[in-house]
Amino acid sequence: MYAEENRHVLQYPGLRVHVEDARNFLLQTDRTYDVITTDATHPSNASSWTLFTTEFYRQVDRHLASGGVFLQWVPLHSMSVVDYLSVLRTFQSVFPNATLWYTGGSHTLLLATLERLTDAGLEGMLQAAHDNPAVLQDLGEPEQIPRYWIMNSEQLREFAGQGELVRDNDAFFLPINAETQELIQIIQLAAVRASP
Repeated sequence: MYAEENRHVLQYPGLRVHVEDARNFLLQTDRTYDVITTDATHPSNASSWTLFTTEFYRQVDRHLASGGVFLQWVPLHSMSVVDYLSVLRTFQSVFPNATLWYTGGSHTLLLATLERLTDAGLEGMLQAAHDNPAVLQDLGEPEQIPRYWIMNSEQLREFAGQGELVRDNDAFFLPINAETQELIQIIQLAAVRASP
């Protein structure tokens, strides 16, 4: 399914697919990975709230290879402002160099890198990606990608502010639609401020 869109990824040499709970899988392996990502999970979902806690982020950190990155999709829809900021704060408590990205719509991306991401570092990565056109095909035009980056680690820390962290023993997110538009407007304003 979707073989054309994903360029027949299931046929890649060396690919191993594990149908498993993400946290449980990490508990069962000592391997490290260059890229770890979570996608299309919502904190208010009973089966995925555990992917937004300090304990999970620490697991991911232990499994990142040197120079590895962790990317997490964080929705704006059905989130209260308080809950959204607590996710950002919790993520950055484990990944202090985290950056926030926004491509439009009702979701954002948190990117954890071991080293602080700089404009020059991002440009270097994009230059390197020119050697692999398939990567850029998925990400879009190279000149557009930096525009998605709306907060560096210092800006993200200030934006998330002080407060509680999300932990396994007290995480509780209610789906709240009343604040969705407010949250989207806050992120859109941050994106406008970040644009050159």
